[in-house]
Amino acid sequence: MNRLRDPTHNFVSCMKGSLLNRDTAPVRPGEELNAAVLAEWLRGKVDGVERGIVIEQFPSGHSNLTYLLRVDGREYVLRRGPLGPVAPKAHDMAREFRVLQMVHPLFREAPAVFHLCEDPAPLGAVFFLMERRHGTIMRDDVPVEVAALQNYPQLVSEAFIDCLVRLHAIDVSTTGLMALGKPEGFLERQVTGWADR
Repeated sequence: MNRLRDPTHNFVSCMKGSLLNRDTAPVRPGEELNAAVLAEWLRGKVDGVERGIVIEQFPSGHSNLTYLLRVDGREYVLRRGPLGPVAPKAHDMAREFRVLQMVHPLFREAPAVFHLCEDPAPLGAVFFLMERRHGTIMRDDVPVEVAALQNYPQLVSEAFIDCLVRLHAIDVSTTGLMALGKPEGFLERQVTGWADR
């Protein structure tokens, strides 16, 4: 049995808990959300929003802006595109929402999505709400809890590969996922687009 799928192995639980409440920060100046406007938009969509929203930000990453919303004891993640001008079709939050919406039932590692706002008026950009997933993003520093595990580099690598195997095992031709894009000529379009930019 793969050790990562063995419930007695503590690696996965360690990864999930190692940065449990240390991955958010106060919202950066200039990237604030209008909590009153957001609460009004969420009214009737998210229970308890009338009792207030606590907003924090996930500070890592330099592309789309990602926020943690705490509403009535529950946590949600809000994603919106970056501030300022962006390339056409880049940072397409509506597309990201629809991809996750279709992939989640087939690949539970993908978070569930709840609400999409395609009107830029409330927050200045298209945004969506999805479930909060706890986990660890390892960049420069390995969390102490992970580093304490014997042979953690191998375990991390195996978990990553196992996840990719599960994702790539999905048959896009029989699951409706073909509707998400045009697979023919994908690589050529990507290379041409990057070269043009």
